Amino acid sequence: MNSMKYVKKMADLDGFTAAKLFDQINGGLVKFVIDRDGSYGSADGLLLVTDCDPDELTYPEGWYFAKGTYRNKHNTTTGYYSEIPMFKTSGERW
Repeated sequence: MNSMKYVKKMADLDGFTAAKLFDQINGGLVKFVIDRDGSYGSADGLLLVTDCDPDELTYPEGWYFAKGTYRNKHNTTTGYYSEIPMFKTSGERW
């Protein structure tokens, strides 16, 4: 029997899963939203909303804030990366 455990590198998570995780680990300071009507203008409909300074939030390993997005660029082992726009509750982009 193989007793080795599989460890998932957080930077390799897809954007949807990583955004849900980001929401959960920040204890109500961030809200993960699926923008079904396109009101925020997110290309794939995924976005994060917070009024907290993004530099003060907790990020999963390999994910960070840059250029108004939550992203894992240059941190994946797969070479695929995700970017999810971050907005304030007023609708203004971070």
